[in-house]
Amino acid sequence: MTEIQHLTKVYSDRAYVHTTTVRHQGSTVAFAMDEQRRIVYTVLDLSQHDEARGEADAECWSENPLPLRFPAELARVGYAVAGAVRMPAVKRGGRVEAEPEERLDEDELDPFLSSTARLGAATPFHVVSDGTHLYVLRQSVRADDPDAVFRLSDGTGSSADPARARSRWSTPLCSATASCWPAAS
Repeated sequence: MTEIQHLTKVYSDRAYVHTTTVRHQGSTVAFAMDEQRRIVYTVLDLSQHDEARGEADAECWSENPLPLRFPAELARVGYAVAGAVRMPAVKRGGRVEAEPEERLDEDELDPFLSSTARLGAATPFHVVSDGTHLYVLRQSVRADDPDAVFRLSDGTGSSADPARARSRWSTPLCSATASCWPAAS
């Protein structure tokens, strides 16, 4: 190990394409997006740092990055009276959406496809802190992306299923726009 390598924490569980860091409530938080547009995060916890042992700060990062959870509904700014639109519940292991009356347990849901995470494009992103919350600023996918989601015409929710949502009146929840999602804090 070279002198420089011991100063760096490397996560090699997947290929990361975009990264960013932010200071939040006195801690450094690093975020990374992989090739499949999944975002993970890790926290630099200097409370465990032992300068007497000669540890580098790199030893104080989380052992493994954690997946960033996104909300399962989307609200349009200026349309509060209309309420938030629920993302489709997608069964784990595929792209099949649950029927409206079907209730899935947490372990049956695909956490990416069943949340607003699917709406983020594979582009650089930013994270900002207001001291209380973290906010993820991302470019959204285009309306022709397979992960695009459309408001159902009956107003009951949303779907990426062309048979349920796409018609000449279908409106994408977002398309190539800048979006802001609160991150867990």
